[in-house]
Amino acid sequence: MIFDEAHRAVKNYAYTFIAKKYMLQAESPLILGLTASPGGTRAKISEITENLFVKAVEIRSETDGDVQPYVQEMKFEWVYVEFPKKYEKIKSLFVQVLKDDIDWLKKRHYIHTYKPSKKMLLNVQQRVAATYSRGKKKNFGAFWALIRSAEAIKVEHAVELLETQGVKFLYEYMQKLNASQKRTDRRIMKNKYIIEAMQLIEELQQTEDEHPKMKRLREIVNKIIKPRGKIKEGIKVIVFANYRATVESIKKLIEAEGVSAYEFIGQATRDGRGMKQEDQIEILDLFRQGEFSVLVATSVGEEGLDVPAVDYAIFYEPVPSEIRSIQRRGRVGRQIAGKVIFLITKETRDEAYYWSALHKERRMKGILYELKNGKKLKKKKSLLDWTMEK
Repeated sequence: MIFDEAHRAVKNYAYTFIAKKYMLQAESPLILGLTASPGGTRAKISEITENLFVKAVEIRSETDGDVQPYVQEMKFEWVYVEFPKKYEKIKSLFVQVLKDDIDWLKKRHYIHTYKPSKKMLLNVQQRVAATYSRGKKKNFGAFWALIRSAEAIKVEHAVELLETQGVKFLYEYMQKLNASQKRTDRRIMKNKYIIEAMQLIEELQQTEDEHPKMKRLREIVNKIIKPRGKIKEGIKVIVFANYRATVESIKKLIEAEGVSAYEFIGQATRDGRGMKQEDQIEILDLFRQGEFSVLVATSVGEEGLDVPAVDYAIFYEPVPSEIRSIQRRGRVGRQIAGKVIFLITKETRDEAYYWSALHKERRMKGILYELKNGKKLKKKKSLLDWTMEK
């Protein structure tokens, strides 16, 4: 049994169930797991190998002799833009609110650093929520820790939107908080710093302000597809963006330049936005056939796309995950040489996320080479253990 994209074999994903059933029922079981990106920690890699009953690990890179004939050259370009001065005051006001929440959590030992990641804040929120819901008598401290961690997560997200997407997207997010009846959202919108920030946001919003990355993206697409003002046939470009609203804006921006573009997003969610599976398949077929030049995709376009001849992959914003970064890059350099372009706003989360993913990827390769060279994997559960769990 072969498990492609084996990094998905974690937690309750179907792969873990299928592998267990296969090992219990097959007379001579043999499993092969394939992935370009198993994860940047020993714990994550061990979880995958345990869930797939893997006993040995092999790693290959594009520099290995048995791989080189089958991969094409991949070039990289980093396009930096300045964080707009007019955004700095807004950011400073949000950071003041975020600092207050983080100081509160740190002093009460819910976190151990004054610079927690979003993942760390989410873990605090989940841990405190579980403690609070189990208590027979409601713990006042846990209640406020829940409020403070939730507030920090939402303010952190607001800062990320401003830095990586622009004031338009921040404005839409803040409007949702303003319309919400949740206690945390009401508390955020009543904060004096947020009130001051909202005045600045509304002023910029009225000018139809756009993030400087949009201007650079327009220039890049024109240079690639319209080098002399005329459409260059046969070029395929994938632009990755984290948010569906950004995908929509990018598509409109590209079409305004006379270049054909389609959105590629996930299936419908609770808000009703999304694509049907048959529409996704149809768009990929058209892209593969060269019927349009630019595919603008969310994370749904990172894995499983059978589009072998893509010339360029553009990251509208870097992602902190080594898995997602590798998967995005993997869209190019298959049958033809390709280029990966990163749009990065200086001194923002764009830079931090790019370096975070790069360091995790390097660490991942180091762990895999150790495992390949004989360092033992974490002990796996026996089939008896799996049977007992049933």
